[in-house]
Amino acid sequence: MDQIIALAETTAMPKGPRKPKRVDWSKTGQLPNFIGWWRYYRGLTIPQLAEAADLSDGGISQLENGKHGIDGTTLLAIAKALRCNPGALLFTDDPKNWETFWPLWQKLKPEERSNTIEGMRLLLKRGGEILPEEAPPTRPQPPGRKH
Repeated sequence: MDQIIALAETTAMPKGPRKPKRVDWSKTGQLPNFIGWWRYYRGLTIPQLAEAADLSDGGISQLENGKHGIDGTTLLAIAKALRCNPGALLFTDDPKNWETFWPLWQKLKPEERSNTIEGMRLLLKRGGEILPEEAPPTRPQPPGRKH
């Protein structure tokens, strides 16, 4: 019996939070969420998040794995427990960069947001490589004028 207990102790699950599995949301029929990634980022286990959000461990696990859909009340409770914007739980699996990006985005004026989006599109079009500004096209000079 002592050998069985010793074996169980050496093969026990890790105590801290585990990185969540990637979910193929196209196969779940549920609205994608990134609760697991935020939970991991905050250093919480499923039972810790469940307690903080007043939900069951199984409920959190089912949400993280796409086995169950999320409603507004649950989304708000989890967002509060994870100290984040509810939208962040639906839009990003990269909490660290979200927390850097979102406050900056909120400070931009509407026209600055449009310019930022265009800049991001340009960056993606260039394969993520930031290139020096290209020289603006030269305008032809009217006849008889010297430069």
